[in-house]
Amino acid sequence: MGRVQPYDRSMTFVEMFNEGTILLCMYCFMCFTPFVPDLLVRHYLGYFVCAIVSVNLLFNYYLLGLNLLHRLRYEYFVYYARKDL
Repeated sequence: MGRVQPYDRSMTFVEMFNEGTILLCMYCFMCFTPFVPDLLVRHYLGYFVCAIVSVNLLFNYYLLGLNLLHRLRYEYFVYYARKDL
C-alpha cells in the first residue's frame, strides 16, 4: 500500500489516511466478537471507534472546505479579470 500513486501527492495522502482509518476501525470491530469477553473493554472500544470516525469526518470536511475556498477565490479572480477586459 502506498507504492502506486495514481493521484497527485496530496490526494494520495488523503486516500492513505482514509484507508488507514477504515483499516483501524475494522480491526476494532473484530473486538466486538466473543474474542474479547470483557464488556467494559468493548464499551471503551466503541468510544474509540467513534473518535476515529469523527476525526476522519472532520479531516475530510476540512479538506472539502479548503477546496471550496480555493475554488471560490479562483472564480472571484476570474470574474473580476474578465470584467476589467
